Amino acid sequence: MDAGATVLMSADTGVLTQFPGFTAHREIEAMVDAGMPALEAIKAATLLPAQMLGLTDRGSLEPGMRADFIVLTADPLKTIANTRRIESVYIAGAAVDRERMRKSFLAWPAGRGSSSVSPRPVHPTAPT
Repeated sequence: MDAGATVLMSADTGVLTQFPGFTAHREIEAMVDAGMPALEAIKAATLLPAQMLGLTDRGSLEPGMRADFIVLTADPLKTIANTRRIESVYIAGAAVDRERMRKSFLAWPAGRGSSSVSPRPVHPTAPT
């Protein structure tokens, strides 16, 4: 960072070796543990990847943007582990039914397909 390099969070270890969400929190925490300020680590996980990928409708919360975000119960700038204290999740501005999603993951039959493949997440606008 000090030398002008852009640092971003990415899924470069392979999608089948990571558990979505959990590994993102670990990676942000590792960035802060390595000396990156918490706000810069959060940007490295949100704004900067969107900019790098040319996704002009996401990465920040402002009018006209897609509005994928989480609401936390504690300030991650005070303790970066507070990114795990999630009150609610929104995708494209719509609240995600986290309890329904949790139940769908728990109901996924063991041994069905590859053990490293998760069921399709429950999107708030997906038909039930």
